[in-house]
Amino acid sequence: MPIKILVVEDEQIIALDTKLRLEEMGYHVDTASSGEMALKIIENDSFDIVLMDVSLNGKLDGIETAVLIRNSYSNLLVIYITGNIHLDENEKIELTRPYKCLSKPLEDTELEKVIENYVEACA
Repeated sequence: MPIKILVVEDEQIIALDTKLRLEEMGYHVDTASSGEMALKIIENDSFDIVLMDVSLNGKLDGIETAVLIRNSYSNLLVIYITGNIHLDENEKIELTRPYKCLSKPLEDTELEKVIENYVEACA
């Protein structure tokens, strides 16, 4: 059964590009453009990994959304993706104990390696 990934990214072009690249790697991928949308999608479908942009439009940013996900779906792996991290955001990110924090633009080899490491750890 393929790994299911939810990409939470409010920049539509980045979300689509990431989705297509992950699908080429063989993963099942869905997208959400806000934290609120991500929570609704997760509520109705199961995922293995969430790629979470730190800065999101809407009421919830990526960090707040990740905390809610961790509280309700502790088995769901969260990997942050961000263009730039401010010091206060970095401290908040560390408190949520993410699996990994990747910088934009995402590199295919790094992204695939992180996902493969997770799959191997679960096997």
